[in-house]
Amino acid sequence: YFVIVNAIVSIYGFLVLFLPSKSLLWRLVVALDAVFTILLTSSISAALAIAYVGEKGNPIAGWLPICDQVTKYCNQVKGALIVGFISVVLYMLLFLYSLHTVLNPLLLGKS
Repeated sequence: YFVIVNAIVSIYGFLVLFLPSKSLLWRLVVALDAVFTILLTSSISAALAIAYVGEKGNPIAGWLPICDQVTKYCNQVKGALIVGFISVVLYMLLFLYSLHTVLNPLLLGKS
């Protein structure tokens, strides 16, 4: 889920680069930015939950922690989670900027 959502958001971000600045689709872009920000947040949350189970285990379910046996893998997962959190913050800032850019002419009464 984490990898798929990041791939979809990356492709979307790349396609938005080619959208003309005078296009009428920018309001849709703001709405999609909000959706993709929420998707990124949910994917990082799901990945974090699985990473926590991998590191601490779950004695009720009988799952043992695996990070003692595969430390390199767990370090790579931690790195991916850190980059994922950074991407969520950056995408949130991008969403706020696009929201400001689209709504600012409406607030000022200009077109």
